[in-house]
Amino acid sequence: MQSPLKSIIRQSIREPKSKLNILTTPTHENFESGLALSGHNFYAILGDGIKPGWNESYRKKPDNYNILSNIPSWLEFDLCLGQQVFGSIQLLQPIAQKLHLPLIRLEHTDRMDWWGESQFQQLNKLRGDINVFISKYSQ
Repeated sequence: MQSPLKSIIRQSIREPKSKLNILTTPTHENFESGLALSGHNFYAILGDGIKPGWNESYRKKPDNYNILSNIPSWLEFDLCLGQQVFGSIQLLQPIAQKLHLPLIRLEHTDRMDWWGESQFQQLNKLRGDINVFISKYSQ
């Protein structure tokens, strides 16, 4: 895995229009196919509580979307993208902190019906450096 110093150096010398290397987790094929249209490079890390990969019966996996069982030491990232407060953020938050990468929370899912108020409040405290929601209700 890259070091914090490599992360900082990469940010300082990266060309403004170059493709970003984005560390994320697998979530929903339909939504992630749309993200991949941005042309950036997506690397989805597997982990406990994370969806086990890409299901091609929903959508074909884009060429710029890669599934990783671990993070190679040679691969350098520009940011972490957590797409679900349950699982994705918990896995990516410590990685983002360790590597000095910004964590974007892109919440495009709704809370589970069985969540109690205390669980909802606890998960609501998990924040990224930038927090994006698909609707006012979702926020």
